Amino acid sequence: MHLRKLLIAVFSITLFVSVLLEASAFKYCCRSLKYCKVLCNDSEAAFFSLNITGINFFVRVDKTGLPGLKILGISKSEARYPYTVKNASNEFVLAVGGTGINAYSKEGILISAYTVAGENRIVDICISDINSEKREKVLMLTGKKGCKYGEELIILDLKMDEGEQGLEFREIYRHPLKILRPWKVQTADVDGDKKVEISLGVYKTARFHPVMAKRPFVYNWDGSFMSPKWLGSRLARPFDDYIFTDIDSDGRDELVSIEQLENGSKAINSYSWKGFGFESIGQSKEYRDILQIGKGKAVSDDCFSIMAKVKTQRNIKDIEFVYKKGNLVEKKLRRVVMK
Repeated sequence: MHLRKLLIAVFSITLFVSVLLEASAFKYCCRSLKYCKVLCNDSEAAFFSLNITGINFFVRVDKTGLPGLKILGISKSEARYPYTVKNASNEFVLAVGGTGINAYSKEGILISAYTVAGENRIVDICISDINSEKREKVLMLTGKKGCKYGEELIILDLKMDEGEQGLEFREIYRHPLKILRPWKVQTADVDGDKKVEISLGVYKTARFHPVMAKRPFVYNWDGSFMSPKWLGSRLARPFDDYIFTDIDSDGRDELVSIEQLENGSKAINSYSWKGFGFESIGQSKEYRDILQIGKGKAVSDDCFSIMAKVKTQRNIKDIEFVYKKGNLVEKKLRRVVMK
């Protein structure tokens, strides 16, 4: 039975990729799946994760068609999702799962692996050049299995091993965070000084707001140590999630959040760093529910739009927002039927 399921899954992947390539839709590869694209020998290759008949696959495919199809990983218990990491002039693909990371070359060759110690798992992950040395690092929160909060922040670098036979993951920083209950890690340049800050989404009380709530903490990073920059009590309203990106071309990353309104609806709000904290600079209109936000397309220079999944009565809409005169305004709308 297991062999039959495996054969069906492999056939399904092969058929899917064949149709995709024949339709000349490669650049839209797996829009509804977890995927990333890299440039391999002047040709684009895609790495993606999908689940077929209960089996998780991690796959590479390129424009050569089936000869470029590689099934890199198969698992019944753990899906692995693709990320890219730039290391000097090279680019690698990470397959990130709950308990570890595999690093692949652009050709799909396994070059290194990292496994989370003990019974822990990866809660959240971020890829960033935090030391401004054209070498992206892996920042990850790890915590106990079955818990949605992390207990430690670990920063990894892909470096040559001592024998210079290949690349390996090296831990360059570890910091305990259990008391903060962190659920998200990301980086930003909130003050425009070209130095990266580390932000943790935490769930805890605050001195002037003694109730359990989500809070965005921001820390300075000096290349080897993390120190508090802003441990503010909260945003203007309770929020579900937040990201950082420059929405107004001022060279600083704004904080953009999904916030809960008093009437039960939600809106996207944006904040700019003012030297002592964050100040709201504009928000979107109200929506029944907002499920997700993310960095959108480049609007100009370092200015980016915001993408959001918005739930209505009958469907989910992907909406792109741009910042205009103190408001986040809908730019483009396309419909995605809710499953």
